[in-house]
Amino acid sequence: MFIQGRGYADDAIHVGYVYANGKIIFERHSSSGIYAINPDGTGEKSLSTQGDHTPNWSSDGKKIAFSSLRDGNSEIYIMNADGANQIRLTNNGFFDFRPSWSPDGKKIAFTSTRVTDSYDIYVMNSDGTNQTRLTVNSINDYAPSWSPDGTTIAFTSDRDGLAAIYLMNADGTGQRALTGIGYSFPSWSPDGTKIAFATDRDLVQEPGGGLCFCNLQIYVMNADGTSQTRITHSTTQDNEPSWGVAIDDSPPDTTITSASYHHGRTLTNGQHIRQATVTFTFKGRDNVGISGFECKLDSGAFSKCSSPITYAVSKGVHTFKVKAIDLSGNPDPTPATFTWIRGK
Repeated sequence: MFIQGRGYADDAIHVGYVYANGKIIFERHSSSGIYAINPDGTGEKSLSTQGDHTPNWSSDGKKIAFSSLRDGNSEIYIMNADGANQIRLTNNGFFDFRPSWSPDGKKIAFTSTRVTDSYDIYVMNSDGTNQTRLTVNSINDYAPSWSPDGTTIAFTSDRDGLAAIYLMNADGTGQRALTGIGYSFPSWSPDGTKIAFATDRDLVQEPGGGLCFCNLQIYVMNADGTSQTRITHSTTQDNEPSWGVAIDDSPPDTTITSASYHHGRTLTNGQHIRQATVTFTFKGRDNVGISGFECKLDSGAFSKCSSPITYAVSKGVHTFKVKAIDLSGNPDPTPATFTWIRGK
């Protein structure tokens, strides 16, 4: 997991979030473009530089939605994760910006000024069809963020006089305040239990003397608005957090739990037997979960398998190997191995 705020320097960056492909996307103001970079800071690559901003990953990590000024005003576009195949989804004379993919990848919520001069939140299919207004307000509603289960959208609203965080159902119904004023730019945690946000609620010393509520910082709270905790403590503005999923790069572990032959007799590693048929059981362990297994016998290739598995072999030395695959697709790099000999 990471949470990254944004300052207001000329070269400030608006960070998108990490997903399964291991890239971080961000907006670089000085070049009006979107970039991708590895989490360790290597491999920085420009994806687009045509007045593009506010990037957001699709749920499968294959697409990026973003806003662009390339056609004279801000519209919503999508592109492949490598920057290819850039497609415009909205087309009007008003500002459409801050796209947010639904968890199932089928819809994109965004902010628009197309009806009034104020901001409202809309949702559309991921191909740009069926654009539907969710908030109907003469006051600004903006910066939507989907809950991980896709049922709720958090957003910022000025309807109480200043920015506050609101929630609504995914169809726009059930709009209700989550915080008081002075809170903005909500971003759900991947497990749906918390929300990151920006606020200038803390009194700070002004350079010329005196105190003011004028320094945005990043906080985290429970999804019901309780337990608000400050997590950044900078002297500049930290704003617009985007809470990404953690990259699971920890491989699983695989264990052969039993080997048997001839009516269930126990077979030990290296044992000589006469019988042709051998059965193995196995299991995997992982911090996230196991999606399946791959097995191989002797010089054959690994292929999908499940426990138990039975082989009938010819005479000679034989080796069985099995590796677990976790839910992130990581394989066990050291498969569990069992060797036996079928003799006369």
